[in-house]
Amino acid sequence: MKGVPGSLTHGHSGYAHGCHCQVCIEGHRAYGRESYSRRSGSPGHPTVDAAPFVEVFGALYRMGESIRRMAEVTGLERSTVLALCMGERRRLRPHTAERAALAVQMLPDVSLIGGETP
Repeated sequence: MKGVPGSLTHGHSGYAHGCHCQVCIEGHRAYGRESYSRRSGSPGHPTVDAAPFVEVFGALYRMGESIRRMAEVTGLERSTVLALCMGERRRLRPHTAERAALAVQMLPDVSLIGGETP
């Protein structure tokens, strides 16, 4: 039934492809606002600084630790681990940061962070 919220003819974002009814338009706008809010780290969706994690993952990567092994230990996706190793993340969601913190246990010596040698 077209135009009825929750109807099977409308997509999960409240927008059925190609449908221009008011329900779909409003649903699509609401979905877009929520999605943007999640990505931007608004008050309802807090994020933490990724810099300490970028340092740890970068140090492990420079020491020869594999992306796969870091992903296994932390429970993160390999793409997330790779992005942290390459310094491509500035902010992380709190639950991702908690898992990323597990990488610290992989460091044999904390002085290796930042590229220093013992």
